[in-house]
Amino acid sequence: MISTRGLIRFSRRPGSDLLSVIGRDTAGRVRDPFGNLWWIQTRLENLDEAEMTRRAQLPEYVEAMNYVQGAKL
Repeated sequence: MISTRGLIRFSRRPGSDLLSVIGRDTAGRVRDPFGNLWWIQTRLENLDEAEMTRRAQLPEYVEAMNYVQGAKL
């Protein structure tokens, strides 16, 4: 099984930086040789709703979500 980081290194044209999403997932995008864009996401930990809400307010996760939502395809 290939890791998320390994897949992004394998891609010749990465689509985005690898980032942490609310501290529970690691995610990134890669482009395959045909130009298709793939989202790769790995769950790091399971959080309850209260902890997800709390973390979603932290500046580093707000910045990460803004990056993902504003990234050029």
